[in-house]
Amino acid sequence: MCSYIDDNTKITSTKYHTVGELKNAPIPNIIRTVSRMSDSHVRSHMDKWLFENHYIKQRLMGNLTNRVKQINSKICYRYIVQKIFGGYDPLSDYIIEDLGQLIQRTDIIHSLRVINPSLTGIFLDYLIRVIICQIRHVLFTDTRTENIEYSVSIMYPDFAYDISDSYQKLQDLEQYHIIDIIKNVFIVSISHSIAFGGPPQQETIESMLSLLEDNIECQVLIQNLTNICEYLFDGKCTVQLNPTLGCQLGVISEIIPSDCDIIADESLIDIKCVKKLDHVSNVLQLIGYMSMIHFNPHFETNIKKLVILDMMENKLYVYNAERLNESHLLNFLKLLSNQYNPKIQICIKK
Repeated sequence: MCSYIDDNTKITSTKYHTVGELKNAPIPNIIRTVSRMSDSHVRSHMDKWLFENHYIKQRLMGNLTNRVKQINSKICYRYIVQKIFGGYDPLSDYIIEDLGQLIQRTDIIHSLRVINPSLTGIFLDYLIRVIICQIRHVLFTDTRTENIEYSVSIMYPDFAYDISDSYQKLQDLEQYHIIDIIKNVFIVSISHSIAFGGPPQQETIESMLSLLEDNIECQVLIQNLTNICEYLFDGKCTVQLNPTLGCQLGVISEIIPSDCDIIADESLIDIKCVKKLDHVSNVLQLIGYMSMIHFNPHFETNIKKLVILDMMENKLYVYNAERLNESHLLNFLKLLSNQYNPKIQICIKK
């Protein structure tokens, strides 16, 4: 079968008969039609056409998460794999580890998510970091909290919680059992929401804090997370918690604000607490982090594994990143910073 595709090539569609007819349709119609196509030369042709004539013309803005959202589609992902990653697809090169043997049953995560899924995910991220700090006997720090802890009462006079006092307790982990300060962990985690626009409603905060008064459920949660952390980080030489990655990198003109969850030796780990993982978005975000780490002179880490810790399913998704080379990472950074030219593929020779 000839793989040459032009505007006269016939396609299987109830509405459009040729590639040319499809290209002249409204963009939403083209996206819907291409999304329904099975794997074929026509679909690859249309992936490329859509990316280079539509997606790449939408300016990517904001932090890394927001930029990835703008290219989070299977059409974009297939193009990125073929044209930027040289045909390598990380989504086809991974393993899944079941952590069920480390976990006792508890409903507290589900109960917290019923109240507010986003705050639950942020809280678990902070709680895991606190547990790691206690296990490794290192100081817990949080840049967002330090930026707002003394000004939050001025900015939000009705905010009824002392973030500064809670933060001090988290920085003195040798004096406390985590079960005794779990509510302080939640209060400190609100710093994340404040940094991105303001605190949650007090009713929401009170409802979630009331669930954290159940010592039995909380103790099981803490033990589960401790088991996972000991499994993940035992024997690791270097563990970096929530490091800031966005800075002037030199290879791109824009600063892309971002901070990842955890870097442990050669693994980049992202914590997820969602009903259903979006694998395309997760992998693109992790590769964005990996790209910034690679070109950031403050990091000497050579990332080889991209890891998703799925808190809802108690699983690890471990993607192989060793086949992503420096050229792939630089071209992806160029895309994220609106400097990518599909006619110019940057190739870095060693």
